[in-house]
Amino acid sequence: MNLNFIEDNFEDIYKFYKDDILETNYKIIDNNMSWVNYKKGIFKENYLIEFEKLKNDYQYSFLVKDGAFFQFYYEFKNNILQKAKLSFYPLPKKTRSPEDLDLEMMYDLNEDIQNDICKIIDCDEDLKLTNTSHIRIDFDNKVESHSKCEMQLGCIKNLRIPSKFLITPFLFFDFIYRYIYSDFYKSIYDDKYIKNLKINIEKNINMNLFEEYKNLYLNL
Repeated sequence: MNLNFIEDNFEDIYKFYKDDILETNYKIIDNNMSWVNYKKGIFKENYLIEFEKLKNDYQYSFLVKDGAFFQFYYEFKNNILQKAKLSFYPLPKKTRSPEDLDLEMMYDLNEDIQNDICKIIDCDEDLKLTNTSHIRIDFDNKVESHSKCEMQLGCIKNLRIPSKFLITPFLFFDFIYRYIYSDFYKSIYDDKYIKNLKINIEKNINMNLFEEYKNLYLNL
Protein backbone atom coordinates (compact mmCIF):
# COMPACT_ATOMS: atom_id res chain seq x y z
CA MET A 1 0.00 0.00 0.00
CA ASN A 2 1.75 3.17 -1.20
CA LEU A 3 0.78 6.76 -1.88
CA ASN A 4 -0.16 6.13 -5.50
CA PHE A 5 -2.40 3.26 -4.48
CA ILE A 6 -4.16 5.42 -1.87
CA GLU A 7 -4.77 8.16 -4.41
CA ASP A 8 -6.17 5.66 -6.93
CA ASN A 9 -8.30 4.17 -4.16
CA PHE A 10 -9.82 7.57 -3.43
CA GLU A 11 -10.69 7.93 -7.10
CA ASP A 12 -12.46 4.56 -6.97
CA ILE A 13 -14.40 5.70 -3.91
CA TYR A 14 -15.59 8.78 -5.75
CA LYS A 15 -16.44 6.78 -8.86
CA PHE A 16 -18.84 4.51 -6.99
CA TYR A 17 -20.08 6.85 -4.25
CA LYS A 18 -20.18 10.18 -6.11
CA ASP A 19 -23.98 10.43 -5.94
CA ASP A 20 -23.76 10.56 -2.15
CA ILE A 21 -20.51 12.55 -1.77
CA LEU A 22 -21.01 16.26 -1.23
CA GLU A 23 -17.35 17.31 -1.18
CA THR A 24 -13.82 15.89 -1.40
CA ASN A 25 -11.03 17.59 0.53
CA TYR A 26 -8.09 15.14 0.48
CA LYS A 27 -4.65 16.33 -0.54
CA ILE A 28 -1.08 15.01 -0.78
CA ILE A 29 1.12 17.03 1.58
CA ASP A 30 4.86 16.29 1.95
CA ASN A 31 4.40 12.77 0.55
CA ASN A 32 1.61 12.08 3.02
CA MET A 33 -2.05 11.64 2.16
CA SER A 34 -3.97 14.11 4.27
CA TRP A 35 -6.55 16.86 3.75
CA VAL A 36 -6.54 20.62 3.24
CA ASN A 37 -5.81 22.56 6.45
CA TYR A 38 -4.86 19.35 8.28
CA LYS A 39 -4.64 19.63 12.08
CA LYS A 40 -3.23 16.97 14.37
CA GLY A 41 -4.91 15.51 17.42
CA ILE A 42 -8.07 13.84 18.67
CA PHE A 43 -10.74 15.90 20.43
CA LYS A 44 -11.73 14.76 23.92
CA GLU A 45 -14.90 16.84 24.18
CA ASN A 46 -18.61 16.25 23.88
CA TYR A 47 -19.16 14.56 20.51
CA LEU A 48 -21.49 17.28 19.24
CA ILE A 49 -18.78 19.90 19.89
CA GLU A 50 -16.09 17.68 18.38
CA PHE A 51 -18.19 17.04 15.27
CA GLU A 52 -19.03 20.70 14.68
CA LYS A 53 -15.44 21.89 15.24
CA LEU A 54 -13.97 19.38 12.81
CA LYS A 55 -16.62 20.00 10.17
CA ASN A 56 -16.39 23.78 10.42
CA ASP A 57 -12.58 23.58 10.09
CA TYR A 58 -12.88 21.29 7.03
CA GLN A 59 -11.07 18.48 8.83
CA TYR A 60 -12.26 15.75 6.50
CA SER A 61 -11.37 13.87 3.35
CA PHE A 62 -14.93 13.17 2.19
CA LEU A 63 -18.14 14.93 3.22
CA VAL A 64 -21.32 13.00 2.45
CA LYS A 65 -24.80 14.35 1.81
CA ASP A 66 -26.31 13.81 5.25
CA GLY A 67 -23.49 15.89 6.80
CA ALA A 68 -21.34 13.01 8.09
CA PHE A 69 -17.70 12.82 7.03
CA PHE A 70 -14.66 10.57 6.63
CA GLN A 71 -11.04 11.24 7.53
CA PHE A 72 -8.16 9.38 5.87
CA TYR A 73 -4.57 10.08 6.86
CA TYR A 74 -1.49 8.16 5.66
CA GLU A 75 2.07 8.99 6.64
CA PHE A 76 4.95 7.52 4.63
CA LYS A 77 8.73 7.45 5.05
CA ASN A 78 10.88 6.13 2.20
CA ASN A 79 7.64 4.91 0.61
CA ILE A 80 6.92 2.72 3.65
CA LEU A 81 3.68 3.31 5.54
CA GLN A 82 4.36 4.57 9.07
CA LYS A 83 0.95 5.72 10.32
CA ALA A 84 -2.63 5.63 9.15
CA LYS A 85 -6.01 6.80 10.41
CA LEU A 86 -9.36 5.88 8.88
CA SER A 87 -12.26 7.62 10.66
CA PHE A 88 -15.98 8.06 10.23
CA TYR A 89 -17.91 10.81 12.01
CA PRO A 90 -21.67 10.20 11.85
CA LEU A 91 -24.10 13.09 11.99
CA PRO A 92 -25.39 13.56 15.57
CA LYS A 93 -29.14 12.97 15.55
CA LYS A 94 -31.90 13.67 18.02
CA THR A 95 -33.63 10.76 19.67
CA ARG A 96 -37.40 10.63 20.16
CA SER A 97 -38.85 13.63 21.91
CA PRO A 98 -39.66 13.26 25.64
CA GLU A 99 -43.35 13.27 24.78
CA ASP A 100 -42.88 10.00 22.89
CA LEU A 101 -41.51 8.10 25.87
CA ASP A 102 -43.58 5.24 27.21
CA LEU A 103 -44.45 6.56 30.68
CA GLU A 104 -46.12 3.29 31.68
CA MET A 105 -42.77 1.58 31.20
CA MET A 106 -41.23 3.97 33.71
CA TYR A 107 -43.59 2.79 36.46
CA ASP A 108 -41.78 -0.57 36.44
CA LEU A 109 -38.44 1.09 37.22
CA ASN A 110 -37.17 1.94 40.66
CA GLU A 111 -37.42 5.52 41.90
CA ASP A 112 -33.75 6.37 41.41
CA ILE A 113 -33.83 5.37 37.74
CA GLN A 114 -37.08 7.29 37.22
CA ASN A 115 -35.45 10.40 38.69
CA ASP A 116 -32.40 10.01 36.43
CA ILE A 117 -34.60 9.74 33.34
CA CYS A 118 -36.59 12.80 34.38
CA LYS A 119 -33.35 14.77 34.83
CA ILE A 120 -32.22 13.83 31.31
CA ILE A 121 -35.60 14.82 29.84
CA ASP A 122 -35.32 18.21 31.52
CA CYS A 123 -31.70 18.80 30.38
CA ASP A 124 -30.48 20.67 27.33
CA GLU A 125 -31.27 19.12 23.98
CA ASP A 126 -27.57 18.41 23.40
CA LEU A 127 -27.96 15.35 25.61
CA LYS A 128 -30.87 13.93 23.64
CA LEU A 129 -28.69 12.57 20.88
CA THR A 130 -27.87 9.34 19.16
CA ASN A 131 -24.71 8.85 17.06
CA THR A 132 -22.50 10.16 19.86
CA SER A 133 -19.09 8.90 18.77
CA HIS A 134 -16.75 8.58 15.84
CA ILE A 135 -15.25 5.24 14.86
CA ARG A 136 -11.71 4.91 13.60
CA ILE A 137 -8.97 2.49 12.63
CA ASP A 138 -5.45 3.45 13.69
CA PHE A 139 -2.18 2.02 12.40
CA ASP A 140 1.26 2.77 13.83
CA ASN A 141 4.23 0.87 12.47
CA LYS A 142 6.44 1.72 15.46
CA VAL A 143 4.11 0.43 18.18
CA GLU A 144 5.43 -2.55 20.16
CA SER A 145 3.35 -2.51 23.36
CA HIS A 146 0.08 -3.45 21.62
CA SER A 147 -1.23 -4.30 18.17
CA LYS A 148 -0.12 -2.04 15.35
CA CYS A 149 -3.62 -1.84 13.87
CA GLU A 150 -6.69 -1.32 16.03
CA MET A 151 -10.26 -0.07 15.87
CA GLN A 152 -11.35 2.49 18.45
CA LEU A 153 -14.58 4.22 19.44
CA GLY A 154 -14.29 7.84 20.47
CA CYS A 155 -16.86 7.42 23.26
CA ILE A 156 -14.97 4.66 25.09
CA LYS A 157 -11.58 5.60 26.48
CA ASN A 158 -8.74 3.08 26.28
CA LEU A 159 -10.75 0.46 24.37
CA ARG A 160 -8.66 -0.87 21.50
CA ILE A 161 -9.99 -3.64 19.28
CA PRO A 162 -7.06 -5.22 17.44
CA SER A 163 -7.53 -5.90 13.73
CA LYS A 164 -6.00 -8.65 11.62
CA PHE A 165 -5.79 -6.29 8.66
CA LEU A 166 -5.24 -2.68 7.78
CA ILE A 167 -8.03 -2.34 5.27
CA THR A 168 -8.03 0.00 2.27
CA PRO A 169 -9.98 3.28 2.26
CA PHE A 170 -12.43 1.73 -0.20
CA LEU A 171 -13.14 -1.15 2.18
CA PHE A 172 -13.63 1.28 5.05
CA PHE A 173 -16.22 3.12 2.96
CA ASP A 174 -17.79 -0.24 2.14
CA PHE A 175 -17.91 -1.19 5.83
CA ILE A 176 -19.67 2.06 6.81
CA TYR A 177 -22.10 2.20 3.90
CA ARG A 178 -23.01 -1.48 4.10
CA TYR A 179 -24.51 -0.98 7.56
CA ILE A 180 -25.32 2.73 7.93
CA TYR A 181 -26.39 3.70 4.42
CA SER A 182 -27.73 0.34 3.29
CA ASP A 183 -30.28 1.70 0.79
CA PHE A 184 -27.62 3.63 -1.12
CA TYR A 185 -25.21 0.72 -0.79
CA LYS A 186 -27.67 -1.66 -2.45
CA SER A 187 -28.08 0.78 -5.35
CA ILE A 188 -24.37 0.64 -6.28
CA TYR A 189 -23.71 -3.01 -5.45
CA ASP A 190 -23.34 -4.48 -8.94
CA ASP A 191 -20.81 -6.66 -10.77
CA LYS A 192 -18.36 -3.78 -11.23
CA TYR A 193 -18.54 -2.95 -7.54
CA ILE A 194 -18.01 -6.57 -6.52
CA LYS A 195 -14.97 -6.80 -8.80
CA ASN A 196 -13.47 -3.70 -7.20
CA LEU A 197 -14.27 -5.07 -3.76
CA LYS A 198 -12.35 -8.28 -4.44
CA ILE A 199 -9.33 -6.32 -5.68
CA ASN A 200 -9.32 -4.27 -2.49
CA ILE A 201 -9.56 -7.32 -0.26
CA GLU A 202 -6.36 -8.60 -1.85
CA LYS A 203 -4.64 -5.29 -1.04
CA ASN A 204 -5.30 -5.43 2.71
CA ILE A 205 -2.14 -5.41 4.84
CA ASN A 206 -1.90 -8.42 7.14
CA MET A 207 -0.96 -7.71 10.75
CA ASN A 208 1.25 -9.89 12.90
CA LEU A 209 -0.90 -11.18 15.75
CA PHE A 210 -0.09 -9.59 19.09
CA GLU A 211 0.10 -12.40 21.64
CA GLU A 212 -1.96 -10.67 24.33
CA TYR A 213 -5.00 -10.40 22.02
CA LYS A 214 -4.53 -13.38 19.73
CA ASN A 215 -8.11 -14.60 20.29
CA LEU A 216 -9.74 -11.17 20.12
CA TYR A 217 -8.86 -9.91 16.67
CA LEU A 218 -11.31 -8.05 14.48
CA ASN A 219 -11.53 -9.67 11.07
CA LEU A 220 -13.03 -7.05 8.75
